[in-house]
Amino acid sequence: MKNYALNSSEAERFITDVRENSNGTLTITFADGKVFKNIAYTPDNIQKIIAQQEEQAAKGISNYKVFKSKESRAEGRLLLTGLGLCGATYGVSCIPVVHQAIEQAQGLPALVGVGLVFVLGVIPGYARIVRENKRVRELEKLKYRQEHLDDLRSYQQYPNSLSGVNPRVANWIQSEGDPFGILNIDQYDEEDLKQICGNISTEKEFGFQYKKGKPRH
Repeated sequence: MKNYALNSSEAERFITDVRENSNGTLTITFADGKVFKNIAYTPDNIQKIIAQQEEQAAKGISNYKVFKSKESRAEGRLLLTGLGLCGATYGVSCIPVVHQAIEQAQGLPALVGVGLVFVLGVIPGYARIVRENKRVRELEKLKYRQEHLDDLRSYQQYPNSLSGVNPRVANWIQSEGDPFGILNIDQYDEEDLKQICGNISTEKEFGFQYKKGKPRH
């Protein structure tokens, strides 16, 4: 799960990752960077983690506009940075001494240097956009999951609910006891959820009768 903590106090108990280890323990990573190890894999501990992450998801969804605004600001800053660097590099190249140096170097090495400065200048901004974009996209997926959880958890009642879903994802869903639980949020995309819900909606609409036997997805 991405980090939706709005301050350092929330980050201290915000669970971003849960790993099951081969020795029957769990490793939990928090948004502030600390890692808790050797936690027993017990139903009680799992329920505590699920409750915490469900609460985190709900708060993140309620603050969606905050994170969407951060994404927009990151895009705006990158645009301004790019325009600023373009103007600066162009201005520098117009200085007579610099222009002469570029010509004497036959242009290419110096232009490569100017281009490198531009690329290095925009990399931090681009990384920020990627981070904010991923956070917003996950929130949208969490919101869709929250709104359609009953249908998603009833997918086995609809023989063609997984039609058109990526085979890897479909096989994984069929192998899990609770595939749409909060701990599995990284295993599928929002498009997978929409495909499943769309299939279920179609089956409900038509009310098809199926031949008895193992359904094929």
